[in-house]
Amino acid sequence: QLDVGVMKSSNRGSRGQRAVPANGGHQLPHRPRRMRDRAAKQQALIGAALKLFASTGYEATTTREIALHSGVALGPLFLSARDQRDLLLLLFDEELNKLSDRAVARAKRGTPFIDQLLAIFRVFLTYFGETPRLSRYMMQQVTFMGSGVGTSIQAGLERTHQLLAAVIAQAQADGLVNQDMAPLAAAELIFLIYRAEIRRCLANEPPQIEDGIAALRRDFTILFEGMRPRPGPARH
Repeated sequence: QLDVGVMKSSNRGSRGQRAVPANGGHQLPHRPRRMRDRAAKQQALIGAALKLFASTGYEATTTREIALHSGVALGPLFLSARDQRDLLLLLFDEELNKLSDRAVARAKRGTPFIDQLLAIFRVFLTYFGETPRLSRYMMQQVTFMGSGVGTSIQAGLERTHQLLAAVIAQAQADGLVNQDMAPLAAAELIFLIYRAEIRRCLANEPPQIEDGIAALRRDFTILFEGMRPRPGPARH
């Protein structure tokens, strides 16, 4: 297999012509480097946006300030995001992926399944509870994302659902939950319950994390025990 950057064995061909690269002389696009550069700029923008949103506030922060603090020109900024809302969504997308990996690692096999779920969602509640002002803006914007950056976030949410579904599937294998239940559908429902509780938690100032955990325990207990009446004496 030839390296496209390697020249032919002689500096000149048999007729005195200059040798050409083995790829026929065509310039190959430097996509990997451009992609790395763009990713580095996006990381710089996200980092600057996070600091400014937390210190100045989301609504008071301008794209010009973000560009200035990140060292990235306005032109490249708008390749990554159209405005500060897009940057906020990019930040959410970035954090969601890292949080999801960290959270599912907290589920300890062999413990009651509700405890596993609470260990997972404690990571989320704690993170968003540490920056409540910024987190409230995030939750507002994520509710109606639209296209563009929203497409990436939707993919991130689906990834989170898949990670949670894997925890549920393991619990099924361990005999902790219903074997007939579709893990992904259950994961989506469980995550919807969490999304309702994180909004309720963030409505308080400061957010009450333990109250959020207690509410999730109540909600998950209702979910797993069900609302169908049990056989036996009627309760009044």
